[in-house]
Amino acid sequence: MWIEDTNAAFVSEEGEVHTMGLGKDEVVCLGHNSEEDVYEPKLVQHLKGVKVKSAFMGHRACGFVTEDGKLYFVGCDPHSRLGLGTNEYFI
Repeated sequence: MWIEDTNAAFVSEEGEVHTMGLGKDEVVCLGHNSEEDVYEPKLVQHLKGVKVKSAFMGHRACGFVTEDGKLYFVGCDPHSRLGLGTNEYFI
């Protein structure tokens, strides 16, 4: 489990990821293809079938590390903070 101010990410023993919290652009995108707030843990559908071993939350982004060492990010990127060379949103 990772908690950042008003957001949280949970990784189950099976490697599924659930997130919850404020999804607005000034805080973080939670990986649900939406900027809406989520008040109960919700499965991140884009990672369904991917075994995640850890998750972290930060201001405007969250990341997930898989058992095989891959790194996935979701977030709001108005200042190119995700390192993708763009200022678009990725949710």
